[in-house]
Amino acid sequence: MFFLYLVGRREKELVATVRKAAEAEGYKLERIAEGQRFQKIAEATGQAEGIKLIGESEGSRIANVGKAEAENLRLKAEAFKRYGNSAIASIIVNKLPLIAAEIAQPLSKIDEIVILGDDRVSSEVTKLISNLPPSVQALTGKNISQLISEVSSGSVNAPHW
Repeated sequence: MFFLYLVGRREKELVATVRKAAEAEGYKLERIAEGQRFQKIAEATGQAEGIKLIGESEGSRIANVGKAEAENLRLKAEAFKRYGNSAIASIIVNKLPLIAAEIAQPLSKIDEIVILGDDRVSSEVTKLISNLPPSVQALTGKNISQLISEVSSGSVNAPHW
């Protein structure tokens, strides 16, 4: 009987030892899992904060660029107001060669022009050229020859952009 008692006691000790080891291992695994969870939460929070800061920075940059462009336009409008039609006329006259070059650039790739039909095409070209001086006068209030002479003589006080 005593022998059975010792066997039972030893069995209980072994079960308790195994159970304690299993509980300790379970507790250890829970702590590791909880630590990993907190680490992932901290990493995700850090990434979210970084993305938020990048977005705020980009938004601020866009706003600053917009403000600078608006200020530039305001200053140009103020300069146009200060210098009046002479400045606008000077700018238009100074840009006419560039405009003409842009218009002529596609035409430089043409090898040959054959006009079929009646005389309407040449009359349209003549009409277009003859409408240029009135168009410039409508924009500036001065005729084109007067503007060219003012710009060439330097009598137009215009800003340079």
